[in-house]
Amino acid sequence: MTDVTDYSWSPWWCDLPADVLNRIAERLPYVEQIKLRYVCKSWRSNINPVKHLADKSPWVMSYREEESEENYNGWFLHPFHSRSLFYLYDPSQKRKYTLENEVVVGAKVHACKHGWLLFSKKKHLFFYTPFANKIIHLTENHEYLCSNNAATFSASPTSPDCVVFVVSMVHSDHHKLYLSTSRPGEEAWNNFSFDGDYGEIESLAFVGGVFYCLFSDGVMGSFKVEQEDWKVIHPKMTTTTDATNHRCLIESRDDGNLLMTYNNELSRIFRYDQSENKWFEVGNLDNRMLFLGVTSMLLPPPAEEEEPHTYDWIKDNLRKIWIQPCHC
Repeated sequence: MTDVTDYSWSPWWCDLPADVLNRIAERLPYVEQIKLRYVCKSWRSNINPVKHLADKSPWVMSYREEESEENYNGWFLHPFHSRSLFYLYDPSQKRKYTLENEVVVGAKVHACKHGWLLFSKKKHLFFYTPFANKIIHLTENHEYLCSNNAATFSASPTSPDCVVFVVSMVHSDHHKLYLSTSRPGEEAWNNFSFDGDYGEIESLAFVGGVFYCLFSDGVMGSFKVEQEDWKVIHPKMTTTTDATNHRCLIESRDDGNLLMTYNNELSRIFRYDQSENKWFEVGNLDNRMLFLGVTSMLLPPPAEEEEPHTYDWIKDNLRKIWIQPCHC
């Protein structure tokens, strides 16, 4: 009798019923649910995505910084370091996850939305999400992407509405401002140059189809994506502020407002009124929570079943950013 080995079989655990898989997944922390869905194709198709992520408190992502021989302006990792170790902290479980990805070595983080980080490395920009360890590359921009730049994006890079916006300034030419836009999957950048010197780039935001750029002298620029129209505006302040404090633009996506914070010991918050071209100080955030940092975000409070979280249990001395969990 001939011994025939059948290699077409699949492990028994790949055939578990969907309801059993989902009962197991519901009892696991978020990152463990992500890992569970990537065990095999069957589990990925049968396990439901995690629900109510928009109501969860943001996580903290922290970098292991190494000493560098170069002086970087921003969040850079050691360019000669062969490994990139970083950490995710889940406030609901008070758990720390260690991750590694060599692609982000030597990269600068610009923005974080919908669980995705936007990085730049030389003339290359890319998206990365630590929750699924996915990378989405953008085509290189050889013309206008330089070291003195800021970047942000409009929507999740998996969405057709995603537009990446980059503002660059060349120190040798203080009277020129360079703008670039592109979408994931496009093979070229749309590059624009404008006359003007407005100081250093402080912050970027995207609200209502418009990218806003705040400069150190208080001037603000707006770029309408569809019309490819750049406009310099000089909004007035309704109250006195200290111009030496760091300013940050905040996207209020639920009501379509553009906010700005003046960060000192007590942050002051302003709302931009386009019709009057003024910043009005606001006294409350309408039951929302503001998380300030390299990546700032305005979020609703945790769901009723979730207690508000403190982050004092995170003891490392590393650089940190806020990141919101996503299905990715």
